[in-house]
Amino acid sequence: MFNRLSLLALLASSILTFGVAAASSADDIAAGDDVEARLRHLESEIEALKKGASEPAADTAATDEAPAQPDAAAPPPAEKKKEALVFYVTPDITFKPGLRVQTRFTYDTKSNNKEIALQRFRLKAGGEVYEIVKYYLEMKIDNTGTAGKNPTAAVENAWLDHEVMPELIGRGGLYDVPFSRDALTSDSKLLFMDRSLIKDALTSYGLADNGIGVMARGRPLGGRLEYAVGGFNNDKFDGLRTSSSKRTGSLMPMARIAVDLLDPAPLGGYADYRGSYIGKGRRLTFGANGGWLGDARQTVNGFQQKFDLWAWGVDAFFNTGPYTLQAEYDWFRQTGNVDRSNYGWFVQGGYLLECLNQRLDKVAPWFPDVELAARYQDLDAKSYQRARERQTSIGTNFYIRDHNLKIQTNYSFRQIEDTEDRGLYQLQLQLDF
Repeated sequence: MFNRLSLLALLASSILTFGVAAASSADDIAAGDDVEARLRHLESEIEALKKGASEPAADTAATDEAPAQPDAAAPPPAEKKKEALVFYVTPDITFKPGLRVQTRFTYDTKSNNKEIALQRFRLKAGGEVYEIVKYYLEMKIDNTGTAGKNPTAAVENAWLDHEVMPELIGRGGLYDVPFSRDALTSDSKLLFMDRSLIKDALTSYGLADNGIGVMARGRPLGGRLEYAVGGFNNDKFDGLRTSSSKRTGSLMPMARIAVDLLDPAPLGGYADYRGSYIGKGRRLTFGANGGWLGDARQTVNGFQQKFDLWAWGVDAFFNTGPYTLQAEYDWFRQTGNVDRSNYGWFVQGGYLLECLNQRLDKVAPWFPDVELAARYQDLDAKSYQRARERQTSIGTNFYIRDHNLKIQTNYSFRQIEDTEDRGLYQLQLQLDF
């Protein structure tokens, strides 16, 4: 600012000198009067500039002494958005409750039995502790009102997660062992109400579903690759709910690897698959898993079986737009004085009726999105059940609020060796959050 003032003063001096010289050498007095008028105008501008320069200097000094006060008219800074239903036990410990209720109507055409039961009831809780550990707890009481069942409360999940790095997360506790995409998909997010026949056979030997153990997992390469490997107490032979007729002294190593070729899997996730993504995203995933349990013993009809248990499986999943397709093959074998192989597979698909759903959005926006589904499966597992079973199912899903609130209905035609074929109709209402 002062350089500009000096320049103006020099300019004024030059003009003054020029004006005096012009006045002394020219005969036109009016010209000299014009120069004097210009000089007076420039001097007034210089004084105004000096006055303006002194005011910012005073403001700057005030700024050094105390921070400027915010404009009263400016909006306050936006607060960080908090997740719904999350409570702060302390500033460093969070708690988020959850609930799952599945009420089901079943009609067995062979026995002509009709019943309404509370298929699944879950109380859930999760959160973070000191931003170091994540935890999750789940209690269940299933099959309330189901004929031949005696429901009791049990722990379904109880685990802790610690992230060593984004590509390496450690987990310990009770949770889904890393075997079978179908088994790793929550029963609240299935395409059909229940998982496959081969999954039930694997679970009967503790090879799928929940187990107690430790595991390392991650999704490196930006979620394009998934891995999980750990050691577990087998749920049926050396863990929860074991009987004196089933024992083992060995831990069960389990491992799974998968690749995601279209949309990457969410970083940090585990057992977060869905049987239907309800028209969202594009996925093409191939997975493989395996496990082993040594020195297992069980008594069947008074005969003690001694064996090692081996298992492996492969699965594939694809979805784009309204289409969903999933397939899986699993195999397990008892080697010892039993020496028996078992296998099962299924293929299923879903189609979201987009044209119908878009029209309903205009005339009846309250009506849920509709999805058709079909599945075929084959189970030959003499260790699990003596007769081979094939099952064909068709179903319809009504998504009121995605998987959180939905209605499912399906009919299954069951073909079991040496028995009369029969049909099974099911209708289920689910609330999950």
